[in-house]
Amino acid sequence: MAETEKQQKVQDPSVPPAHGTCHLFQLPGELRNRIYELALHVPGGLFCQYVKEDEKQCFKMYASLEAATSANGVEVNQMKYVSRQFHFETASLDLKANDAIIFTRTDPLGPHANAQFMQFLAACSDIQKSRLRRIELTETAELRDESRRKLVGAVVEGRYSGKKSKHYKGSRAFCTAYPKTIVYAPTYCDTTRGQTYVGKFISGAMFKMHYRNADYSKVIRIPTLLSRMREKVEKKRERDGRFQELENFRYRMPDPTFVEEDFREEWRKVAKLFQVPEEEIEEYVKGLLGVFREWVERGL
Repeated sequence: MAETEKQQKVQDPSVPPAHGTCHLFQLPGELRNRIYELALHVPGGLFCQYVKEDEKQCFKMYASLEAATSANGVEVNQMKYVSRQFHFETASLDLKANDAIIFTRTDPLGPHANAQFMQFLAACSDIQKSRLRRIELTETAELRDESRRKLVGAVVEGRYSGKKSKHYKGSRAFCTAYPKTIVYAPTYCDTTRGQTYVGKFISGAMFKMHYRNADYSKVIRIPTLLSRMREKVEKKRERDGRFQELENFRYRMPDPTFVEEDFREEWRKVAKLFQVPEEEIEEYVKGLLGVFREWVERGL
């Protein structure tokens, strides 16, 4: 009886055998890769952190921003430290196993998220780059607010020309080379228009009209308002020139959260102000809400 229990214990895959055989490596390679991907998947995406170890540059992946910025943070892929074979089989598999890689600027003196992304690409092979599906370039809320305040100050003081920055030149080049990968960058397009949902929508629409050639004549069915927006977009084009963004290079709304009922209420008031027929207001606001929701989910 005791001998039988001993044999069952040795045969149990969850218990390391005395002779050191790893049952996982006896499985077919395709099945092992599937197991690795399930183990390395993080629903919200991986937070990438640039670190220096022994004068060498390296990038580590974490499951949260807190883990990425903590001295005691633990990487998502711990398997690569178990043995050489585990390292060989899983070293960059976390890129394939996750939909998003997130670069975040957490220090006002530290590199911008886009600069981190450029350093990351320089360290990647072509195969690793091809595994990337979605890149999120972000900032902490505190740094984002600071950036917005600086931009507003520059606009007021006349130091901001409005011309398209070359800041994302490398990211756009990557998007051209890898059209299946989507890169999301932060935008502050609503900073000079207050924080109302009406202001955010108008700024977002003008942004899309200028950089995406979008036509919102069927959505913003207020001729006076639409005419004013078109005039401002044309003035911006005359001043800065025409610039069309790549489809897979998108901008995140400054504040990705919103309360739908507040959005509806603000636009109901605007619709009444511009004398939209009472029976058409709800359908009109519904169309605006659908567009705004798409911007929040898919970017500008």
